[in-house]
Amino acid sequence: SWKKTLVMCFTLFPIMILFLSVFFSLHPLGIKARKIQPSNWMVKQLVKPELHSGRVNYWTQAWEGFLARPLLGWGWGTFELVSLRFQKTPNNWSKYTHNFYLQVLVESGIFAFFTLLTFLILSFVNIWRLVKKNRNPIIVGAFAAVLASSLHSFFDFDWYFPAVFLTFLALLANLIVLSKPKQSLLPNKKIRIYSVSFFSRIQITQ
Repeated sequence: SWKKTLVMCFTLFPIMILFLSVFFSLHPLGIKARKIQPSNWMVKQLVKPELHSGRVNYWTQAWEGFLARPLLGWGWGTFELVSLRFQKTPNNWSKYTHNFYLQVLVESGIFAFFTLLTFLILSFVNIWRLVKKNRNPIIVGAFAAVLASSLHSFFDFDWYFPAVFLTFLALLANLIVLSKPKQSLLPNKKIRIYSVSFFSRIQITQ
């Protein structure tokens, strides 16, 4: 049915965009296009030269920092110090890893990382069940928004901005609540759907 097709499109679209961005950012064709058409909007969105330059160095620094302190990490907000310590060349450091999950791993250790991973996996499992049962376009769009935000966090530090991360959590919480409609003391279903619509629009615009 058209609703099933819509769900698949909203689910696969963020993954497809992410794949294309990584592919063209690493492929010589994409690098050449960025040099020839530096002001082209589509080229700027798909080709990110940072993926094979600074970001890789920061990811390497984070991984080395994690191996040095795998259990409890270095402490929240300390990646800047980790980056300075493990940089291979001068002035090749950053405050952020440009990968939220890797930053949690190096700053908080393996236990906090798996806690975060478990939370997100269980949340998405519940939301996916909701999406399969309820093909409401607002719910499908909200699912696409949180999925896109989660995937984008593999390559940037959006979630370190409170406005972005709190919006993500608020939208995620509303979707989880909608996935459990039989629980008591929950708001009216229309109110929950309107809330999801509101937060998904904020998430997409960010």
